[in-house]
Amino acid sequence: LKDMDIYLKKHPYITRYDIGYYTQKEILKMKESILIKLHSICIYGKDIKNKIPNFKPGIDTALTLQKLEKEIKLTLEEINKNKYSDNNKALAMCVWMSKRLLRASFELIAEKESCFTRDLYLCWEKFVKHYPNKSKQMYNVLNLAINPTTNMTLYKKMLENLGYWILKEGKKLNLIEK
Repeated sequence: LKDMDIYLKKHPYITRYDIGYYTQKEILKMKESILIKLHSICIYGKDIKNKIPNFKPGIDTALTLQKLEKEIKLTLEEINKNKYSDNNKALAMCVWMSKRLLRASFELIAEKESCFTRDLYLCWEKFVKHYPNKSKQMYNVLNLAINPTTNMTLYKKMLENLGYWILKEGKKLNLIEK
């Protein structure tokens, strides 16, 4: 971990990293192994990306949608319990959930677009091509990912409306496993 702190100082554009320990056999069985293929770089040992099967955008890449309902419910419970009275916690949650909503909304149209991205602006841009009536709402989410708010009433309303709409649409498109 000490090495990672040095790495983060050397590369300030990296804001966060995840570390986990799995055997190669475990990784190759996980649905999330696509994340290794898409988002990871090998910094030590043998690169196993070539051992992970190729996939197409759609249900295989709809990992954010799969977890979104649980995350929305938990966040709403925490807002109701006033767990975000601390401004820093409120801002961090706003950024995190806004990114989740943008990426989940992109997963709704990834198969139609035949691509995959985690870039927030591209998520918004490609999503609104298919759902132009949601353009303004999703642009507000994009803005909140960059300029978060401590207004939990506003955020709660957004989760209850747009968040649950995204879930409903994901279920309608069979992108959320039942």
